[in-house]
Amino acid sequence: MRSRQSLGDGLYTVVLKVGGAAVSDKATGEYFGEEVAKRLVRELRRDIRFVIVQGAGYIGHQIAMERRISRLNDNQEAWAYLRYKIVESAMVTLRELVSNQFPAMYLPVNTMVRTRDGKIYKSDYSAIVDYLDRGFMPFMHSDGPIDTEMGLSVLSGDAIVSDISRSIGAKMAVYCSDIDGIEMKDGSIVSRIDNLDPAGIIFRKSGMDVSGGIANKIAEASASGVESYIANLRKDGSLSEILGRIHADE
Repeated sequence: MRSRQSLGDGLYTVVLKVGGAAVSDKATGEYFGEEVAKRLVRELRRDIRFVIVQGAGYIGHQIAMERRISRLNDNQEAWAYLRYKIVESAMVTLRELVSNQFPAMYLPVNTMVRTRDGKIYKSDYSAIVDYLDRGFMPFMHSDGPIDTEMGLSVLSGDAIVSDISRSIGAKMAVYCSDIDGIEMKDGSIVSRIDNLDPAGIIFRKSGMDVSGGIANKIAEASASGVESYIANLRKDGSLSEILGRIHADE
């Protein structure tokens, strides 16, 4: 059973994913991490509390696929190397946040959740709530938690964002990627993704991805029960526009 933790001061909390597709091109490995981190700190608002989760990006997916990492299978060295490379990438964003006076605090997801067959079945996010209540910005990344059936399992940033958003009662979840939104069959591009009918969506293959791509984002956003959006973190103003909606209808 997962207990719901909630925030007591009434401030808006947004759970934001810095997507691997924003940080790096999953097909070529081209790296945009520093550019994306700088754009992130320009567009975050200081009157909103954030929980930030960073995706694995090209290097994480490459290692996971090349070394066939999905369950433990006694390949501890490969798992350790995979996690080290994910941490290394995430620290670029963390450094930029801290350097710009955002009180980002690194919290490892694998100490807060347990999975069964790759799905979260137990979580305790009280540490996230406690750090938020003390003025910090919890920062984490996609991870490999203990799994009751698989030893360890690959846990996507999308699943982490969804579960945290639901558990702490976030105002909004934002999945930052390299696209403006979801392409619909009627030709429109839709940025809000928690209320989409899958029958109206154009799904395209996204190349090397062990986390499920766009289809997984839509599924996790719907499961979270939280108003959820896609923002383009490779383009100025996309995240700012989404965050501006928080007070626009009040």
